[in-house]
Amino acid sequence: MSTTSARPVLRTMSALATGVLMLGTVLTACSVADDPDATTEPTTPAQATVTTQPASDAPAPTTPEPGNGNSDESEDAPADTCSELTGDEAVARWASDVPPNAENYPWAPAWAEPDGYDSCADLSWIILPIEGGTASSPYQIMLFHDGGYLGTATSEAYGFYPTVSRVDDATLSVTWHWPREGESSAGASGESTAQFTWDAPTSSVSMSGEVPPV
Repeated sequence: MSTTSARPVLRTMSALATGVLMLGTVLTACSVADDPDATTEPTTPAQATVTTQPASDAPAPTTPEPGNGNSDESEDAPADTCSELTGDEAVARWASDVPPNAENYPWAPAWAEPDGYDSCADLSWIILPIEGGTASSPYQIMLFHDGGYLGTATSEAYGFYPTVSRVDDATLSVTWHWPREGESSAGASGESTAQFTWDAPTSSVSMSGEVPPV
């Protein structure tokens, strides 16, 4: 074959190859466009994708346990103001502070009744008798706040054993007994009742009611 005749054949084969290549490219592009599963470049940047953790794998939220030693909680907690004294110890400590009675009979701390004493109550009491007393002998009522001595319920000590009861943590009711005219000590039927209430704003005790007649 001559060189002149070979050149047209080579051109023809080159053109044919180029056409096949272009046809393959077009077919591939159509195949990608028609196939929904085909992989293409993402249109959203990867950093814009938000990944959430399945609820079953998410760690449960933690709640602080009460009283976990937090310094702020301990600072806000109210201070314990209760006395550490027992009723008998309170009598031994403060009986000497009780003023003398009108008859000047000595008080008998050993015979005091501390059942009404409460070291944590807003208001509590102890009944103090005299030594060698009788039914009509004077008694005094000692009052306490949080177990600390406040003073006596009244400035004067009255005869006959008083009846003291608790109304609430801050209030006491006191009933004194006394003989009406013509009555004996054993048959005394007179009564006078008063209430004593701890007043926190003024840190004092208020009284309402009446006391026995003089």
